[in-house]
Amino acid sequence: MKKILYTIVISALISILLFISYSSSKLGELPSFSDTITVYVPKNSSVNTIVEKFNKYDLLQPSWLFSSYIKIKMKLEGKSVFAGYYDIAPSTANEDIIDKLFTGGYAKTIKVTIPEGLSNKETAIIIAEKLNLDANKFLALANSDSLLKAWKIPAKSSIGYLLPETYEFFGDESEQVVIDKLLKHHFDFWTEDREDDLKSTKLTKHQLISIASIVQAETPLKSELPTVAGLYLNRVKIGMLLQADPTVQFAVGEKKRLLNKDLEIDSPYNTYKYKGIPPGPINNPGKDALKACLDPEVHDLLYMVAYGDGSGAHYFAKTNAEHSRNVAKYKRARGR
Repeated sequence: MKKILYTIVISALISILLFISYSSSKLGELPSFSDTITVYVPKNSSVNTIVEKFNKYDLLQPSWLFSSYIKIKMKLEGKSVFAGYYDIAPSTANEDIIDKLFTGGYAKTIKVTIPEGLSNKETAIIIAEKLNLDANKFLALANSDSLLKAWKIPAKSSIGYLLPETYEFFGDESEQVVIDKLLKHHFDFWTEDREDDLKSTKLTKHQLISIASIVQAETPLKSELPTVAGLYLNRVKIGMLLQADPTVQFAVGEKKRLLNKDLEIDSPYNTYKYKGIPPGPINNPGKDALKACLDPEVHDLLYMVAYGDGSGAHYFAKTNAEHSRNVAKYKRARGR
């Protein structure tokens, strides 16, 4: 009996040692490919799904071993796996892959560029395409009362506050996390010095952002932003109609060439009909447009019209007579 028990114990120990040896060899096993590959781990994936993703490249094989290993590691260490894109080099052992899954160490970021002057809807589409998120959910959250209240945005929409920038994401962020990141970048822009500059304009932050959105829409040239900012602020100071086409396009709901009937639309965003600054921003202005409105060019200009040559540049004028001559130049350039 003792001999049988001894044999069983020895066999068990040998099996354990063989299993440990086998597991160690598998943990140290290197990839069979010769070029770096990228493996995407979706957010909220099960351990089995994650292992299967790597199995496609003959990594983390056999799946039963590594699924069990990861689950045990998660339970013992109280950790979870990071989602994202992982670059795996030929020199990467299975053990290294698992370590990095728990730290995100191999996860490369996804760069997402939000151009200046976009609407929330256009921003949502870019975010959805790049990060595989729901554009409608993003848009609904961006304009939700709870979000506006949480960030103390004095409007019915967050448009104007989703700061255009190039952002880096890991690919596992939710719509809410992405929105919060964009909003945080906007409010981080408002340093103490910029808050002081804002006071000197005698405008509220919301009003200045509204003007900045018009300036952003009016010129694609960074060099013109301070000039255009000064022009619209001059109009505000003297109580002149802003007569900004982009605000009417916003009211109409379409970026198009305006017709006379469009200029008659009854909307507080129709700056051909109503004086003063519109109720809110018409797009999400970038940092340069915001800076231009905080530190505008000082001049007496009140009018502007495009060159008409596709350069995006404008003629500026102090008087209506001078402006009329510039409009004539524009028409000639356009062949009218």
